[in-house]
Amino acid sequence: MSSRKEVNDRLTRTNIKGRQYIDVAQRIQGFWELYPQGRIVTEMVADDGKRCVFKAEAYDMAEGGAGLLATGHAYEVNSGRGVNATSYIENCETSAVGRALGMLGIGSTDSIASADEVMNAQQRQAQAAKAHAKAAPAPQAQQCTLEAATERLLAAISGYAGRRGKSADDLFEQLEAKFPDKLSDANWLLLMAERYEAA
Repeated sequence: MSSRKEVNDRLTRTNIKGRQYIDVAQRIQGFWELYPQGRIVTEMVADDGKRCVFKAEAYDMAEGGAGLLATGHAYEVNSGRGVNATSYIENCETSAVGRALGMLGIGSTDSIASADEVMNAQQRQAQAAKAHAKAAPAPQAQQCTLEAATERLLAAISGYAGRRGKSADDLFEQLEAKFPDKLSDANWLLLMAERYEAA
């Protein structure tokens, strides 16, 4: 059986602004090579028609295997443009799988974010810049900031949960219950993300 380093060395990389990223399909291929009896399970945590959150879990199901290996979360907005105009749910699920495998160390030698996530983020940033250049109304600009802040918080919670052996879902639900009015405040979300990243 190949080692994780050997698998990572063989995965195809995509150069984005001078950094090397590995797309989700490559990460999945690496997972099956390392865990031929593995299992990837996804769950839609939330979908209100405007945005969705997915959770993905990677398991080692071999006899004597470790069971749950890693968890990843992703958040996407039905933007009405680009791939998310028709496939924001599928895009979110793929991102969650990529993050779970990245947390496991597959395709994450340089970054947990996959090539897919980075390209989607760049596309969203370009769209936001165009909207801002056209003097878009403040609520649209705020929503873009809110989206980015929420994505950062979800990633920070997932990383914190992985480091502490806790459930990212439980942590996010606690935040929702304790601070329901704050989840639409981008500045507060960024502050919380910084706290989780530093902890």
